[in-house]
Amino acid sequence: VFYIRKNSDNNYLLIDGKRRLLSLMLLLKAIADFQEEQSPDNTYLAKQINTRYLKFLEVVKLSLFGLEKTVYEKIINKEPLSYNEKQTEVYRTFQLFKDDIRHLEFELEDFYELFGKVTANVVFVENDYNPRELFYLLNKDSRYLNQLMLIKSYLAELKYPQLVNDLYYLFGY
Repeated sequence: VFYIRKNSDNNYLLIDGKRRLLSLMLLLKAIADFQEEQSPDNTYLAKQINTRYLKFLEVVKLSLFGLEKTVYEKIINKEPLSYNEKQTEVYRTFQLFKDDIRHLEFELEDFYELFGKVTANVVFVENDYNPRELFYLLNKDSRYLNQLMLIKSYLAELKYPQLVNDLYYLFGY
C-alpha cells in the first residue's frame, strides 16, 4: 500500500508491504543479472528491468533505511559487499533468488511478462491524514505490532534513518 499526499511530486511513502516489494525488486535484479550472464551480447531484458523498476537515471528507486539501504543499493549497483553486509537478510534473499533462477525451466522473458501484471494498492489521502495511522489501521487485526516495530515506523516516518539503523543493529529486528 502506497501513501500519496495530494499534489505529491511522485515520491511515494510505502505504508505496508515493504518486504514484499523489496523481495520483488531483488527477484528482478537476480533475473537481470542472470540474463546478462547468460547472454552478454543481448542485455535488452536486463536493461528493461533496470530502467523500468530498479533505477531512475543513476538513482535507486526503492529508498530504504540504514543497513538495508546500503546493502540493497550495492546489490543494484553491482558494488562489492563486506562480510557483514553479506550476512543480512537482504543479501541472503538476493542470493537465494539467484540460486533458484539457475534451475528455472521456463524463459525469463515469460516471468518478466508475468511481473508486469503485478498490482499495487495506492491510497490517495487528504493532506491532514497521518500515514502512521493508516499503517496501524491496515495491520491492527492481521498481525501483532510490537513496540519496537511501531517505534521504527515512527522514526522512519520522521526521517531518522540512523536511529532506525541503530535499532536494527541492537535488536536484529
